[in-house]
Amino acid sequence: MPGPERRGLSLIELLVAVMILAVVVALVLTALTRTREAARRAQCASNLHNLAVALNHHQTARGTFPAGAGERSYLWKLLPFLGEDELSRSAIDDRTAAVPIPGAFLCPSDATRPAPMAKFATNYAANAGSFGREPVSGWDGAFTGDALKPDEVTDGLSVTAAVAEWVVGDGDAGRPSRLGSVTILDGDFPGTPAGLGAFALACEAVEPGRTGQAGSPFKGSYWFRGRLGHSLYTHALPPGRPSCRSAPDLNAITAGSLHGGGAHVLMLDGGVRFVRDSVAPAVWRALGTRAGAEAVSDGDY
Repeated sequence: MPGPERRGLSLIELLVAVMILAVVVALVLTALTRTREAARRAQCASNLHNLAVALNHHQTARGTFPAGAGERSYLWKLLPFLGEDELSRSAIDDRTAAVPIPGAFLCPSDATRPAPMAKFATNYAANAGSFGREPVSGWDGAFTGDALKPDEVTDGLSVTAAVAEWVVGDGDAGRPSRLGSVTILDGDFPGTPAGLGAFALACEAVEPGRTGQAGSPFKGSYWFRGRLGHSLYTHALPPGRPSCRSAPDLNAITAGSLHGGGAHVLMLDGGVRFVRDSVAPAVWRALGTRAGAEAVSDGDY
């Protein structure tokens, strides 16, 4: 007696099976990607916590937070408090910039840097204040040319930004990136509220490579230098915006990240917050001043 007829998969059933398998693979890969980015984001926050500890140790030992502007950056001055004593005693200048940068100064989410100079750039910049206008003595942020005492931060340590992450960029001068490059803006932007506002609006509208002139293909170069764009950023624009400069001394060197939606910010009290890109510009600028007498609460950002 003949057995039951065996029936193979039809073409439609085979296609459905392949489609289901493809969906499963896509879901697994998406989950892995999200898990890896979550781990990188956590490591980035951990790096800032380590900087907070170093800042606290510096303040305890010397009575001040380190100065940020000048020949050496705040990062260089924190080396002894990060277990990097040997590096802090080394000779380093623009010609010997290949001295290895400590891993704690790098965000793993922003690791693709093919340009030689970009490989020695930091992801963690100190807060210079609103627009970084000359002279440095006029900066209203936490890191200027002078060491800052805690009691000079009359706005409060918990609502004054110390360090924020930024996107370094890949350093390709021919393909400037929105978050990783600095654009030079032409135009007359007087130092009045209206002029500063016009500068901020013009910078926010920048499309690198299309508007303005290329200033630098990446941020964070020479991490040991206490200069805007090297180890200092401004609060002219909220995180996630383009970075710009305009003669003679207007700077919007912005914070940002590749985590999506915002950037980690270390406050002077040691707390690390994730500040959204959608934060109100006025609130962001208030977080950037040490003695602006602005009213800012946790719910504002």
